[in-house]
This record gives sequence, C-alpha cells and structure tokens, in this order.
Amino acid sequence: MTPSEPPPLPPPAMSPLWPRLPPPPPRPPTVPIDQAQRTSIRTLTLELIGLAGLGTSLIISVLAGVGSDVLQLWLALAAVAFRIASWRFRTYTVTDGELVLDEGILQKRHRVVPFSRIQQVELRQQLIARVLGLTVVQVETAGDASSTAVVLRFLEVDKAEALRDHLLVQQRRARGGADLAPAVGPGGAWRAPAPPAMPLLHLEPAQLLGAGATSGTVVGAGVVIGVGAAIGVVATAASEGTPPLLAFAQWSGLTGALVGITTAIVSVSTLVRSWEFTLVAVGDDLHVGFGLLDRRQHTIPRHRLQHVTVVDNPLRRALGIARVHLHSGATPGARDGQSSRIEIPVIRMAHLNELLTRAMADERWAIPVLAPRPTSARRRAVVRRTIPCATLAAIGAVLWWPLGAALLPVALLGIPWGLLAHARAGWSVDGPILAFSSGALVHHTELIPRERVQSSRTTASVFQRRAHLRSLHIDLAGGRQHRLHVASGLMDLDAGDAHHAAVAVGGAPR
Repeated sequence: MTPSEPPPLPPPAMSPLWPRLPPPPPRPPTVPIDQAQRTSIRTLTLELIGLAGLGTSLIISVLAGVGSDVLQLWLALAAVAFRIASWRFRTYTVTDGELVLDEGILQKRHRVVPFSRIQQVELRQQLIARVLGLTVVQVETAGDASSTAVVLRFLEVDKAEALRDHLLVQQRRARGGADLAPAVGPGGAWRAPAPPAMPLLHLEPAQLLGAGATSGTVVGAGVVIGVGAAIGVVATAASEGTPPLLAFAQWSGLTGALVGITTAIVSVSTLVRSWEFTLVAVGDDLHVGFGLLDRRQHTIPRHRLQHVTVVDNPLRRALGIARVHLHSGATPGARDGQSSRIEIPVIRMAHLNELLTRAMADERWAIPVLAPRPTSARRRAVVRRTIPCATLAAIGAVLWWPLGAALLPVALLGIPWGLLAHARAGWSVDGPILAFSSGALVHHTELIPRERVQSSRTTASVFQRRAHLRSLHIDLAGGRQHRLHVASGLMDLDAGDAHHAAVAVGGAPR
C-alpha cells in the first residue's frame, strides 16, 4: 500500500462528532484549455453594491443636513469605472503546462505560473460573495513567501472548484506523480477526473460552541480572573475595612460575570469562524471548509503534511476531547497566513487515531506509548512554576499586610501545576512517528513522521547540566524548524536519553 492510497478501514463509528454528511455536489463543469477566460461578470455586481452603499450614505448625510462631498462621489464613480475596465482587460488562460494571467489597461502585465511551482489552491468566500454564488481563487506557489502568486476575483463556485481540481491534478503530473492524464473533450475542454472522496469530519453548531467554551482561552482567562478575584478580596478587605465574607461575595459575582462573558464571546467567535466545518479526503488531497461570514476552502496535498499537533487542557481532557492542527510544509502567503495549516476545532480523543490514519492515508499514524521524563526533571518543573506563584503571593502579602497573608497559599499552586506538567510530559522516538508531549494548563502532543526530520541537536543550560538534563531541537524538511523544548515545552530529558533521541531521529546531533 502506497502512502497516497487510503487504508481499507471500516466506516467510522457514528457519534456526535461523526454525523452524516450531505451528498457530494454534482461534477463541476469543464475547464477550457488555451482559451482566455474572464472572471465572473457577477463581479461587477459587487462593485455596484459598493457604489450603492456610498450613494446611500451621501443621501442620508444630505437628509440629515450635514451636506455632501461631491468630490468624494466623483472619485467613487471613477474608482468603480476603473475596476470595471480592469475586469474587462483581465483574463486567465489554462494551457497544457501553466496558468497564464494577463491584466492591465495602460500597462500590460503577463504572468506565467508553471504547474510544477503550484503548492496549494484555496477558495475563499465572504458573505456577499456567498450570496452571489462567487468565490475567490488563491494560488500559492513555491518560493512565494511574501504574497499569493495569483488571485482570481471572482469565479462561480462550480467553475472555481473545477479550476482547483485541474490545477492540483496538473501539479501532481508535473512533479512526476501518478498517471493522471486529463480527459480532453471536444473544443479542448478538460473535465476533472472524479477521485474518490471520503468524508472524515463534520462539526455541528453545538459542538463548535462547546469547543469555544472549553478552549484554552477560556480556561486561561478563568485562572487569571480567579487569581485576580482572590487578590481583589484581600485588597478590598484591607483597604476599605469590608468584612472578608462580604468582599468574597462581591468579587464572586464579578468573577462569575467575567468568566461567563469571556466564555460567550469565545464560543460565538468559534462558531462564526468554524461554521459548517467539514474535512474530506479527495484522492491525494485534504479539503477543509469552514466559516460563516468568511467561508474558506483549503486544499492541502497529503504529501505536504509535515506534522500534527494535538492540544488539550484539563477541562477538555476531562471531557475526552482535543483540538488538532495538521501542518503543511507549504509556505503560506501574506494574504492568508493560515493556508498552510488545517485546524480541527474539536475531536473526540477516542476517534483521534482513526481520524489521523484516514487523513494521512497511512496506518502508521497513531499516538504511541510515551516514555516519562526523569525524576530530576520533576523537581525543575515544580521549581519553575512555584517561583512566579510565590512572587505574586509575596507581593500581595506585602501590599495588604496583615490580611495579605491570606494570599500566601497561592505560592503552593506551583506544586500541583509542576507535578501535572511533569506527569503529562513524555516522548517516543523509536517508531515511524515521533511523539513529544508536555504542558499542564495547555497540553501539546507533537507527532512528526521520521522522514520529515532533516537534523537534530541538543542543548543544555547551566542549571540543566547540574541536573544531568538536556533539551532536544529538531529541524523539519521544508525549512520549518521545530525547537521542541520551546514549541511544546518539552525539555529536561536525561542527557543520555536526549543524545539517544537526537541520534535516533537525525543522526549524530549537532
């Protein structure tokens, strides 16, 4: 079985995170070859909508007696006229080996994008464009770190999907992939082949609200608000002479309100950002769609997926859920910094290994059994977290003495915090998938295929050398560097284990 072939797994078990998906859309239309095409004429409607909005604002200002700016109106009319003319003179052409873009009124620009240089093709729809049935096509190219190479505004959705499929198929052919010869019909029209589609995940609104309510932002805000409330109780009782029980009651109400507001804001934000989240494997690509006001459809080839990050927190761990990031080796463009990453807002941990296996089309993908860190690392984990807690408690105690002494127990919070962080840290480098896990309040598990590692090295601070500990660094293919002791908090491996891991991962460490 090759990595590009989906493993023969049984259908995923039906659960709240695995509802039935709607039937696939009909096949997209053909893509004309060697024929100059313009973007949709409906694009002009968007320009007219913008002009109508400006005209409405000017009419309102006149009726309100504020007056009107005639120059502003003429400038708006000139801008709309220029955009209409630009649409008339802007064309794109799909040839046998490249995508050609011609544009410009007075100064002509001719841009050629070979299929072999294409990395990703994304579709993006804002609210008005969705109403009109339009979408933006963004084509990312290799070595184009500062901007998106080609942006086509706007195409009908079916034509955009056909163009995306064509570009991705031709990209694989140009890079020596499987025989995916296009079917060319009468008139030089190309019809996209129908690769097998396998639905992986579909999240309902209730699940997205739950993802926001249990996110690390909410948990972190709750901890900060709780500590602030404790300080507020002591400060109120010390400075105003308020009975401690009354001060506690006052601050408890405020704390509950702040936590509730934070939870509501984050939950609604997650719902809007990830609305109708779907993840589908189509041939050798992963297609992810999400968004209410700004609908996005990312396509990432499986062979570009570089590593996986699983993130949870104590609340999500108690509920058996987590957030997952699938990272691509592609270089994201400046217009869309998230185009090289698929973020799955929530997934049940019981389904995680199955999801990864299907998404990666590789049976090796699973979280292995992790080896713990040494005992000396536990002491350092406790000390590193106890010091800031003790400092905060000491400052509060000095400012509001003698009632400030009630804050001294805050210093002890570093002990369970450090013990939990140590208990959840682990590593595994002996299998085909490397795994590094650490963190307490925000817990990360990094999964990295061995073949994506370019090099490795270890470092040790003065304090680490005294405890015979070291940190591990890994460089991934594609120029992405993973400093695991920083990215996921993994550090304080036994010096011998760290050296073994570095050798096992990337040869002799630097």
